[in-house]
Amino acid sequence: MTLRVETGMIRESSCRMISKTYSKYGLSHLLARGIEFSCLQSRPTAQLYRRLAPIFYRYKYEFDVSEYDVPINPLRISYVDPQDIDLFSARKDLTPSVREAKYQIGSVMGGTWDLDEYSGEKYTKKRLLYADSLSNTLLFQAMEKRYMEGYEWEETEFFQEIVKHVKRGNRIWHGSTTKSDIEKRCAQIDHLYDNIKENGYMTKKELHGYRPSMDKPFGYLNERLDEVTVDVSRNGDFLLVDSKHRLAIARLLDIEKIPVTILVRHQEWMEYLDEQFSSGTMPDHPDCVEVQ
Repeated sequence: MTLRVETGMIRESSCRMISKTYSKYGLSHLLARGIEFSCLQSRPTAQLYRRLAPIFYRYKYEFDVSEYDVPINPLRISYVDPQDIDLFSARKDLTPSVREAKYQIGSVMGGTWDLDEYSGEKYTKKRLLYADSLSNTLLFQAMEKRYMEGYEWEETEFFQEIVKHVKRGNRIWHGSTTKSDIEKRCAQIDHLYDNIKENGYMTKKELHGYRPSMDKPFGYLNERLDEVTVDVSRNGDFLLVDSKHRLAIARLLDIEKIPVTILVRHQEWMEYLDEQFSSGTMPDHPDCVEVQ
């Protein structure tokens, strides 16, 4: 009986996902995603898919980085010391959502966005989830107390403040509407921490395997967009866009390198890389590994 209920719930979730995709992106996109999903259902077709997908996406999208002489692959996974990622990217203030910010992958932007402080999508998120740095958020400090000092979540300022917001009707942490929702989210973070501590930090490709679930993001591009995502400033500094929980865990566990996807690079950074590439003296930077 339980199996039937769970199977029905999975089918219902998949149908909702298909309907939502069709409504938002149209039939052609839905068919393309269906073909992509089918390719990932067996190991031989998945291997072929992974060889062809990079070529397809490089052909489908016009990436700004391709306009420069330095050969940057916009879809490459880079490996970065998590301690080197602390500041948030204020570029997110210029987009309607985090997902929209991610889909600017491969873009090059001028302006002062890399110098500005990220204000957060709502003022209520200030210092809870966002601050001048990840280290100064109440979330990171709560995780530090939880995993380094043995505190219960309920004892942290972060948990107490989130509960206050929920009582006022503010859904500011993954749509939590009750204290129970908050406790479940905390339990998920505990599970993620334990899994990374026990099994190591894995890429999304390694986590998904070759037979993904239809009701979760899947495919070559999503595997990149669902990694820790960062922008690169004019000075080559990494600015966090998304996946602060996994980044915080990696930092607390002193993991040396984690996979990240670079989304947007500042125009001055690309101009600098072009100059260095022309002179044959590329800097020792994770964004230049394939060029060296």
